[in-house]
Amino acid sequence: MGNDGGTIAKGQDLRAIYAGGPETQDRLDSNDVSLFNTCALSALPLYSDGIAEPVVGDSQGRLYLKEKVLENLLQSKKGGESRLKHIRGLDDIVTLTIKRNAKGQIVCPVSGIETSGKSTFCYLRPCGCVFAYKLIVDLRKHFRIRDDEPDIKRSECPACAKEFVFNFDIVILNPEKSEGSARFNDRNIAYLEKQGLSHSKRQRKKKRKERKTDNQKNEKETVVS
Repeated sequence: MGNDGGTIAKGQDLRAIYAGGPETQDRLDSNDVSLFNTCALSALPLYSDGIAEPVVGDSQGRLYLKEKVLENLLQSKKGGESRLKHIRGLDDIVTLTIKRNAKGQIVCPVSGIETSGKSTFCYLRPCGCVFAYKLIVDLRKHFRIRDDEPDIKRSECPACAKEFVFNFDIVILNPEKSEGSARFNDRNIAYLEKQGLSHSKRQRKKKRKERKTDNQKNEKETVVS
């Protein structure tokens, strides 16, 4: 049990679900394979000649070369125009841990599913580990987790054992061809922002006007009490 009463599934338990062998086909939402191998900002390859460059993901599920995102942030801070309005700082990206095969395809480290025209992948916000989304769907069924479940249902990443929450710590990659996937990502980041958290789940710094309003509110509460 977790500290809040939620069941925490251990990594070995999650891996046991796929003990029967790797899936050959993930029949969830269709995605363009090229999106898994191309930086959404620069259009440069994320992997070439056997070399995997550092990759980051945003709340919308897009993949970028980390170097190009940093260059964009520096340009913006120097007064230049940002090409990524929703990425205002390092808190708005997560560094990803990606397993690839000899051909450079992304591979789910648990199920063995590879990126294809019919495969949907995702990553976990707390650790950045990338998996086939089918794994998450099957885990939800295995642990009987509903979409409207409160945010106490937690588990451990089957790759690194870092804890994540099922209902808002999952980001679907490249959701362009699925409105449902895009809404899923939008809903999750909207929830985090409502809690004052960034995409990487770090506390957002309040603007001066917001801090002033909070101070005035606290002063009024002190006077009343």
